[in-house]
Amino acid sequence: MQEFGLTGAGVQSATMRERPGVFFETGERFARNLEDNQITTDQVFEMLFMVGDIQPPYGAMLLLFFGAIPRDMDAAAMMRLTERGVERSLPFTLEDDPDDDESILGLKGFFEALHIAYRLDVSLSLDV
Repeated sequence: MQEFGLTGAGVQSATMRERPGVFFETGERFARNLEDNQITTDQVFEMLFMVGDIQPPYGAMLLLFFGAIPRDMDAAAMMRLTERGVERSLPFTLEDDPDDDESILGLKGFFEALHIAYRLDVSLSLDV
């Protein structure tokens, strides 16, 4: 994440955390180890909502990272996901679950909008 400049140290998310319950449920930051790297909730927020308009190549990587499109492909197929003007027929894999709370449903809706933009080869504009 750090090599992409996603540190999670952005002023906006830090300011938003000062008001627990308004933007985030808690003021705490959480982290998870992914192989030999650690990713924080602030980095996830930054990579999803603080990068400006999401172009299709970046959208493809987000969809892949969060499991919203199938991951069973070789490296060459993954690289083709970032090319412009290629067929974009991968299905959306996140399904609603009766146990999903409002925040999970909101995130799944975001990923569905990102998937639609990716398939149409257009950017997804965010107003954050």
